[in-house]
Amino acid sequence: MALLADYVVMRDISPNPGTFPAGERTFIVDLPGDIVVTGFGQSPFLMFVVRAPAGSINLEIDVNGQRLLNLAEFNAPIGQTTIHEVVDRTLLRAGSRNDFVFRVVSAQANAALRISNIILWFQRDSI
Repeated sequence: MALLADYVVMRDISPNPGTFPAGERTFIVDLPGDIVVTGFGQSPFLMFVVRAPAGSINLEIDVNGQRLLNLAEFNAPIGQTTIHEVVDRTLLRAGSRNDFVFRVVSAQANAALRISNIILWFQRDSI
């Protein structure tokens, strides 16, 4: 069986995940049924750009109600940073709705955050 790389663009603009310094933003993605969620070496990954030019922020990311990432005291004072995070295959629902929640749980008073270019990369069976 051959595998094919594929992706879903969740957001390509600069959303604010809620009202800061605390808040959240949910992105809903319907994944194809032939996404590979078994085996080793085929792990999907989430990629996004973060801009946090002022202050530090505690950011959490959940996938379908399970914690994927906790960025404690994150800041990107030089502009922007691209983050790539491997997604545990067991967190994704092939052929179904998947919820990705970006949540700011706390931040310094002068903190700012922008997230953009949110993309989920995965492999799927090709026929």
